[in-house]
Amino acid sequence: MNNIIKVVSVIIGSIIGAGFASGQEIKIFFANYGIYGILGIFISAIIMILVINLCFKIMLKNNIKNYNNFIEIVFEGKTILNDSVKNITNLFMMSCFFIMSIGFSSCIEQQFLIPRYIGGIIFSIICYISFIGNINRIIKINQYIMPILISVII
Repeated sequence: MNNIIKVVSVIIGSIIGAGFASGQEIKIFFANYGIYGILGIFISAIIMILVINLCFKIMLKNNIKNYNNFIEIVFEGKTILNDSVKNITNLFMMSCFFIMSIGFSSCIEQQFLIPRYIGGIIFSIICYISFIGNINRIIKINQYIMPILISVII
C-alpha cells in the first residue's frame, strides 16, 4: 500500500508540479465553459484514471521495471513502432523541460530581477540534482513537495 501512495504522489506531483493542473489552467480549460467544462473535468479525470490503471495492470502482470520494457510489451516488440514511440516521448519530454525552464526563468526574472539565462541555469542545476541517481530520489522529493503544492493550490 505504501508503494501505491508513493507512485500516486509522483503522478500527482508530475501533473500539479509541472503546472499542468494549477488553478489558472483549470479555470481556462474547464471553468469558463460552465456545465460542459465541469463535465470535461470528469471525463478527463476518468480517462486519466483508466489509462493509469491500465498501465499499472500491464506493469504488474509483466513485472515491468523500466520504460523500455513497458514499450516493448505494449507494442509487442515491433522495433520501428517502439523506436518511434520512444523518440516522440523523448521529444515531448525535452519540450516540456524547455517550456518549464522558460517559465521558471521568466518567473525568477519578474520576481527577483535576475537575468533569464541565470534562471535557466538555476533550473537546470535543480533538475540535474533531482534526477541523478534513481527514481527513489524523485519519489522522496515528491513526498516532501506534494503537501506543500496541495496546500498552496487550496
